[in-house]
Amino acid sequence: MSYIKLDRKMLEWEWRDYPEMVALWVYILLKANYKANKWHGEEFPEGTFPTSLDRLSADTGLSVRTVRTCLERLNESGEISIESTKKGTKIKVTKWADFQGSTDDYDMATDTQTDKQVANNRQTTDKQPTTLKEYKNIRNVNYKEKENIKEKEIDCSPEFAEALKDFEDMRKKNRKPLTEKAKQMLLKKLESMASDEETQIAILNQSTMNSWQGIFPLDTRNSVRKEKTGLGALMETTYD
Repeated sequence: MSYIKLDRKMLEWEWRDYPEMVALWVYILLKANYKANKWHGEEFPEGTFPTSLDRLSADTGLSVRTVRTCLERLNESGEISIESTKKGTKIKVTKWADFQGSTDDYDMATDTQTDKQVANNRQTTDKQPTTLKEYKNIRNVNYKEKENIKEKEIDCSPEFAEALKDFEDMRKKNRKPLTEKAKQMLLKKLESMASDEETQIAILNQSTMNSWQGIFPLDTRNSVRKEKTGLGALMETTYD
């Protein structure tokens, strides 16, 4: 079987607005055995597959920490079960039949639809290059607009990513856009100022609301900044 099914009910899924959850879930559906298989002397029934945190991280591009968090969520919400073995980890899609149906259904569908798919592919061959080119151009434009954000490289919650984007947008509006190096410096300073994400978000929001180019501790920064003028203000840390 060369494909999986994605039910429209996924639009109602509780994790649909978490890109990392969607990415890992689709990967799990793709990796799960569509028929029983044996690997290194161990049986893996339909809907299961052997893996590890490092392998999942490498294949999906997500950090190990993010993969672990996503697996815990999927396990708690009942999509998967996780079993430790002597040779690694076994993941099982708990409702494989509900998500993907039986292998017989897929075989019958494949037999009856193959000719139609070939015909449709031939009819749309001339249109595909233009469509793909347009999509590539749109994707390139979107990437250029977001190249300073690169949220996929930051292991954080959607709330933190939104706060960081707001800060970057403010800097860009003030004609002081963050370079990638400056953003990494800002993130390191943010970690040194606060260990919990909630406070880090508050610090970013504070700078955004006040149109500050840098980040400063909560509460005391507002009064201190008003007192600093001239050379003192110019010497404040910024990230250009």
